[in-house]
Amino acid sequence: AKRTMKNPFSPPPPTLSFSNTTAQSIHLQAKSIQSIFLQSIDAIKRGSIPENAKRSPLGAFQFLSMALGHASAASAAITLPSMVHADASIRKASNHWKNEFKGMFDEALSDRELYDILVKWQTVDNKNVRGADDEDE
Repeated sequence: AKRTMKNPFSPPPPTLSFSNTTAQSIHLQAKSIQSIFLQSIDAIKRGSIPENAKRSPLGAFQFLSMALGHASAASAAITLPSMVHADASIRKASNHWKNEFKGMFDEALSDRELYDILVKWQTVDNKNVRGADDEDE
């Protein structure tokens, strides 16, 4: 049976309800999304991703992709009101977090340490796939 990889840091998708949105609720949800995403990046850097990801041909990259996907999807509910919500305080909070998330994603995707880990992971994994006899290359 094929198993799906789970990111232990990823939250369930947030409920999309703008009727109860406040600047404070945006801030709290955004801090949670940010924290979970940064924990995922840190897990890759420490090599503490789930075992099934470690056995996958592109495990670390898939784990990163999942973290990006979860954070992006979760952040949509927070950033959507930035330009259109009737309440100015909600637009301001949403716009602030839209910029924070952009910076967070840009920083992760331009992180040389993370890139080097992903390259090394793929190289090591490709050697493992080819077999130990190919180590003298």
